Amino acid sequence: VASAVANSGAIYLDGGTLDADVNTATGGRVRLAFNANTATIDGNLVNAGTLDGTGTITGNLTSSGTANFGGEVGGALTNSGQFQTSGDLEAASLANTAGTLTVNTGHTLEATTFDGITNAGTLNVNGTLDGAGTASNSGTINLAGTLDASLANGSAAAPGTGTLNMTSDDAH
Repeated sequence: VASAVANSGAIYLDGGTLDADVNTATGGRVRLAFNANTATIDGNLVNAGTLDGTGTITGNLTSSGTANFGGEVGGALTNSGQFQTSGDLEAASLANTAGTLTVNTGHTLEATTFDGITNAGTLNVNGTLDGAGTASNSGTINLAGTLDASLANGSAAAPGTGTLNMTSDDAH
């Protein structure tokens, strides 16, 4: 990563590569590949504003703002805001720490690292959540779609935590 961008305005990347770590402040916006082009942020993205579109982030994506995103995250996806998929999304790992993360109908969110899914917020699975190993839940999972991973609901360190709501006859 060659540089860093502090963004409190708007970045519209509709193709090409931005070789930088990007830190988007509250009120800022990052929009990727909105005309079906290929867009890449070669670095980490910290989002406290708005992220939307489809693309590749080669590093980590940390979002405490609003995100509607699909594509690929080469590192960890950490959410404490409002995040929903805008298409299939692959990340090395997924940690929903305090926010709401929604996998929309027809979309797959895949965590590629073994035991790479943790949820302490609200996780709405209307599509498919796919993970290698065990997904750990101490928050709430609302399952109307498919959870394709083993589930550890609650923990020995925090007994009584973790809620799984099966919200559809098609949930599995």
